[in-house]
Amino acid sequence: MQPKSPSHQTMGEILKAIRLQQNRTLQDLTRDLKIDTSGLSRVERGLQGLPQDTLVSLLGYYGIDLPALLMSAAGLTEADIEEARRKSKVQKPEMAPEELCEAPTDDGWLDHNPVLSSRQYAGHTMLLCRRSFENPEFELIFMGRVRRGIQTIQGAKNAAPEFARKVLKDECQAIGV
Repeated sequence: MQPKSPSHQTMGEILKAIRLQQNRTLQDLTRDLKIDTSGLSRVERGLQGLPQDTLVSLLGYYGIDLPALLMSAAGLTEADIEEARRKSKVQKPEMAPEELCEAPTDDGWLDHNPVLSSRQYAGHTMLLCRRSFENPEFELIFMGRVRRGIQTIQGAKNAAPEFARKVLKDECQAIGV
């Protein structure tokens, strides 16, 4: 069978390399993490992906954090990340905080992407991220800032204007505006 996609194949190869480097067998993972052996084999061959919570458990078992794995999968080094940070510039907001509008009503978008979605909130593009499938707690992400502990989608929408104001105010102070 062909890999599901190049990214599935790359992730599978990385997970297999980590497992072999730590002298673990698929049976070890099945025993310790209660994950299906055949499913793990398909993941390592790039034939399927892993649910987010399973991936987090697997990485925890290996002692690896998700950002490190993603950097490795993308072929990035710490030097690459530092270079990107150095080159990035703070952008002035397009809207003044007093011009921020109310968040739109729920249109059911989270049903189609239960983990992460980009939406317009308070006149700005923000990410809404579900922390896990079991725990429907959300995070709002805007301009690299995170607001955690939001319990509902409507709560995120209600929190967005004030969160945007705070982030924009902090950014304005940082650039001396």
